[in-house]
Parts: sequence; C-alpha cells; structure tokens
Amino acid sequence: MRMNKSKNIFLLGAHKAGTSLLRSLLEGSENLSVLPIETHPFQILGFWIQYPYRFHFPKTVTKRDAIIEAKKWISESNRNKDKLSDSYTVDWFNEEVFAEVLESGLNIEFSFSNFIEVYFEAIEKSIKFKTDFMKIDILAIGAHPDDVELGCSATLAKE
Repeated sequence: MRMNKSKNIFLLGAHKAGTSLLRSLLEGSENLSVLPIETHPFQILGFWIQYPYRFHFPKTVTKRDAIIEAKKWISESNRNKDKLSDSYTVDWFNEEVFAEVLESGLNIEFSFSNFIEVYFEAIEKSIKFKTDFMKIDILAIGAHPDDVELGCSATLAKE
C-alpha cells in the first residue's frame, strides 16, 4: 500500500471507542507523524462532555475563551509529568509558536470548523520534535456507527 505523505489523519471518537489505542498503534509506524496528545477540542469549544474522567455542561464559548482554554491545554500537556498517562509530553510544545499561530488564524473567522483547522495547525507547528505535517483528513471513529453519524455527520459532510 502506498501512502500519501502530504496528508494527516484526524481521529475523532467517543470515549472508550478505541481512539487512544489506535493513536498509539499509528504512532509506532516510522512512516507516520502522530500528534502525541489527545487534543479535546470539543471540551475547549464548550460542548457537553460526560464520562468518568471528564465532565462539564455545555456553554457558549467566545473566541477569547477558546484561545485561553486551548493555550491552557497545551501548557498543561507541556507540564504533565504523569508517566502513567497515555501521553507523556513534557516540554514537547513551543507555547509561543502555538499561541501565535492560534491567535493569528482565529483573527480571520471564529467558527467551529475554523477553530478545528487552526487549533490543529497550531499544535502541529508548535511540536518541537515532529514537524512534518500537512493538510488534515478526518477519520471518524465511534463505538457504534450511529455515534459518528448522529454526533458529527454535518460537520464531516461540510469538510
């Protein structure tokens, strides 16, 4: 199988759907560059999150709120020294580069799809160790096909 090296895959899945395992398996390939963390964009954008390790009610998020939360998430990822975590990323990210890319990209438009695109671009450009990223493709994974179809089909179709 010949792989197109100009594209990335964005994994999207419900809690306990196997996305962490799949990310870990893909990370083992020398032919792929894989983001080293789970990025939680839905939480940053104020969507309802409810599972044992992460919970909050839905809320309206402004562009400023999203930028603050995204920067906080990257900062926490840079400082998380829990070696039992599925992602040990101490000092992986250049936080200044992340903030610059995020803020300049969101100056144009603040929408769900624009935030996702700019957020992942900022993560990719701020990684100190892996920098070979291009355009994002989306692979949606759910525990059941309806999870993907009902949960995000309109967004996937739009993209």
